Amino acid sequence: MKYFHWIVLLLCSPALLFAQLAVVTPRGADAQTANDQGSSSSASKPSSDQSDNKAYHSYSDDPRYTVSVSSLSAPDKARKAFEKAEEEVRKGRWQAATTYFRKAVETYPKYAIAWLELGRVQARQSSYAEAQNCFRQAVAQDSKLLDGYVELAKVATRQENWTDLADASDHLIQLAPGSSPEYWYMNSMAYYNLGKLNQAEASATHGLDLDPRHQVPEMEYVYGLILGTKKDYKGAAEHMSAYLRLAPDAQDKDIAKNLLAGYVYREQLAAEDQQ
Repeated sequence: MKYFHWIVLLLCSPALLFAQLAVVTPRGADAQTANDQGSSSSASKPSSDQSDNKAYHSYSDDPRYTVSVSSLSAPDKARKAFEKAEEEVRKGRWQAATTYFRKAVETYPKYAIAWLELGRVQARQSSYAEAQNCFRQAVAQDSKLLDGYVELAKVATRQENWTDLADASDHLIQLAPGSSPEYWYMNSMAYYNLGKLNQAEASATHGLDLDPRHQVPEMEYVYGLILGTKKDYKGAAEHMSAYLRLAPDAQDKDIAKNLLAGYVYREQLAAEDQQ
């Protein structure tokens, strides 16, 4: 679904970003292999009502816990508009919050946190294109603002834009390589869907190393897909079995079971051919 004081927030957060997707055939992957397995195989993306429920934690929804060096220089007028916007957010008044966040960034265009929160409010109102532009502004003003890349990853996943997801997750793992296995899961998912299997496998391996307690079982799923596409059916079966064991009630459990059966069957055929 981190480091310094955000570690506590991460461990306590119930939310994970990515829900398991409906199956989508990966671009650039071995289509014949997918057919041989008896089911199209893909990494996952969230549906519109599940995007905040699985596979990745944001640091916090409270901007006070998001550090941005550029935002520390915001003038009083911009800060007051930002604080007023926060009050409107707490009251659930999204349109009013949008107005005040806009005032904050108009007063101080380098206000990265205000851009971030403006994007979040717009995303709540399903204005995803505008939200994406705000998140891009946020990271443009502060290239180390991790939550900005987190939000860009959400939008990219929702849109099935694997190139953008690869870019956002690349920034996350570069800025905080040891902080969250979920960053590596997203990176692996993106590169798998782009057909860049070696990069996808490297990220999945790193993510699994960071996740000894298996808090991101989806990592096993995507690793199984990667190995299956590379025709390592034994390894694919092992990881898909691990996924089903770790997430027995997953929404895509039937898909995973079908994939597992296909991997086992292909492994048996390969063994027979060697005899």
